[in-house]
Amino acid sequence: FWLFGDSFVDTVYPDRHRPFDAFIHNSIVTTTPAGSFKTFYGGTAQSPKPFFDTAAPMILWPNTAFTNAAQTKVYVLMVSVKVTGGGIFGFETTGNTVATLRLPDFKVQNRFTFSDTNTVNWSSAALTDSCYIYIYGVESTDNNKFMHVCRTAASNPFKLVEYYDGTNWLRRGNKSARIAKDLSEQYSVFKYQGKYYLLSQQSKFLSADIYLWDAAGPTGPFTNKRKIYTTPETGGNIITYNATAHPELIQDGKLLVGYCTNSVSGFDIWNNADYYRPYFIWVSNWQ
Repeated sequence: FWLFGDSFVDTVYPDRHRPFDAFIHNSIVTTTPAGSFKTFYGGTAQSPKPFFDTAAPMILWPNTAFTNAAQTKVYVLMVSVKVTGGGIFGFETTGNTVATLRLPDFKVQNRFTFSDTNTVNWSSAALTDSCYIYIYGVESTDNNKFMHVCRTAASNPFKLVEYYDGTNWLRRGNKSARIAKDLSEQYSVFKYQGKYYLLSQQSKFLSADIYLWDAAGPTGPFTNKRKIYTTPETGGNIITYNATAHPELIQDGKLLVGYCTNSVSGFDIWNNADYYRPYFIWVSNWQ
């Protein structure tokens, strides 16, 4: 179950250019072990709409998802965004929206506001561990990005949400504490063979370096920071960002990591489809 933000539903020609058409701001792709895939979006192929549609100037970017304990529903965490102007940074976040999808057909059951403030973007990552779902967010400042975490019961997500203040779990979201720094807007926290890991690109503005940390629990502390990869696409107009791990697809001990690419020049993404797409790598000896 793959979540995509900005998505083109059109042709890519042999020289890698595409028609100069508008794109939709979110879609879903499902894949199977046999190699088949299906794309979910609204509208038609000739006139596509986002799977999670909104009225302008608002858009939704889906960032992470999890299922309930019974695996009858998928909860998709999205950042609510207001378009404010031109260029790739012409937007501002306004909060977070959650959509509930029915399994196995992914029909949207409901959609609700989880946060109506941009203090913390509560859609950076999610981790299912025992009876809890841990939801990770990021607080952005001019010079850094900080991790925050809350949790909810896997049996009935969002009925009760508790926020970690560094020591205790509280009901008040404004009491959540900074528990890690130097992160990107999206990152991954996952558990593998009894140990917890944090994977992120560094918070230095659009850094090409991807790092991994260790922890004994879902709230850290996250230590043993080491660099596992530097994205080769970074340079000139091309930026990379929001690296994430896919531990459910580990093969022979190798960790699958994906990251985004984009161009700061508006026309590049139509002239070359490879400038605005995800890339994936297999990482060995990451533990």
